[in-house]
Amino acid sequence: MNDLLRTRFRTQIFVVALCTVSWTPVWTCSSAAGGTVYWNMDDLAAPTSNTVANLTVGPISQGNSTTTGGTATSASSGYSFLLNGTNTAASGSNNLNFSAKSGVLLTASSSYMTVTLTPSAGSTGTVSAIGFGSRSTASGPTTLSLRSSLDSYAVEVTGFSTLTSSTWAYFSNTFSSPLVIASGSSLTLRLYGAGGSTATAGNWRIDDLQLDVVVVPEPAAVVLGMLAVAGVTISVRRSGRWRRKRVTQCGNHQPVLRSSNCSS
Repeated sequence: MNDLLRTRFRTQIFVVALCTVSWTPVWTCSSAAGGTVYWNMDDLAAPTSNTVANLTVGPISQGNSTTTGGTATSASSGYSFLLNGTNTAASGSNNLNFSAKSGVLLTASSSYMTVTLTPSAGSTGTVSAIGFGSRSTASGPTTLSLRSSLDSYAVEVTGFSTLTSSTWAYFSNTFSSPLVIASGSSLTLRLYGAGGSTATAGNWRIDDLQLDVVVVPEPAAVVLGMLAVAGVTISVRRSGRWRRKRVTQCGNHQPVLRSSNCSS
């Protein structure tokens, strides 16, 4: 075994202690940044709060609805939900207002709410749960269906049945299979409303939407960061024997082998 292979081998052994190894030809590390993206619908252009690092969140918009945007009419009430571990009452301000189309669910023509999530460059992500308040009138949707761009909205991720009694209720679900956002990709979610009788204004409303998301940074960046901070010991063979040197960090934040003082 030559010196380069010996160095790689010993370094990889140490990295295993810090990283999660998958059965692939590449060593991978997991430094996941998970949290919740939440909207109280006062501002559709950006989330009310977002505890997920390295995630870009697009605006909330609507499709196949003649009534769009936020409104304070029929404000949310009568439910509570957990938000970042805290029991939270219905926000009771603006809500997303629809004139949901009648009939069975058709992804091309049924009314829906949509948002797009994009991890930062080199990162991957997963979406594992959704929660939201919903209100349907007598003519509004009776079924709600969450779908994703991963399969062009063909298969339901999770679904709900809703009463058409003009009362608010809170719905939530943790997915049996989290939705995976590949590196360099985005994920668009659509929450459809279907089963109503007439597309009247305000027959469906949504409020207090939240999504549970995890973003994992690029493995190479995570490894370098760990090595720089931890001062990992690397063994290097030189002149026929093993010498131990430590990785240190100079003022320029670059990890180097400590054989001499950092250069300026």
